[in-house]
Amino acid sequence: VSFPQNIVPAMLLSFYEFCPAYMDGVDSNNNTFVEKYKLMASTEYREMVDSVAQRVGLVLETADVEMAWAMCRYEIAEYPDALEHVSPWCALFSEDDLKILEFADDLMFYWKDGYGFDINWKMTQPLMAEMHQKFSQLKSGDPISTLQSYLYFGHS
Repeated sequence: VSFPQNIVPAMLLSFYEFCPAYMDGVDSNNNTFVEKYKLMASTEYREMVDSVAQRVGLVLETADVEMAWAMCRYEIAEYPDALEHVSPWCALFSEDDLKILEFADDLMFYWKDGYGFDINWKMTQPLMAEMHQKFSQLKSGDPISTLQSYLYFGHS
């Protein structure tokens, strides 16, 4: 099996790793997580942590509950059929607990990766311009473009 040379520069698909404005202004900025921290300081969040600790029968800190939540998510990803595989990690949480934890994640991802900061969407402009150029070439039948499709794979 031979793989073609990577013709798409890493900067195009992993733009967030090469953008100082994002790295300094969002990724390394504690203000990015202010809304999540506010939720974590709320009565509802503290009660959720306490209810999980009570259910488990141990003294648990917020970090312990978040680790159990991470393990729950990983198990769901690996074994999505809940009828076939019941995750012991997910069994620690009530449905309301899961809603609070999901909302905390939503707050973090909105600010870190979503529309919370303008730089989050502005830094995708080179990728969108590249896509537009490739679509235009394909549509026009440009002889420079000998490929029938362009496939980019990445992970953020």
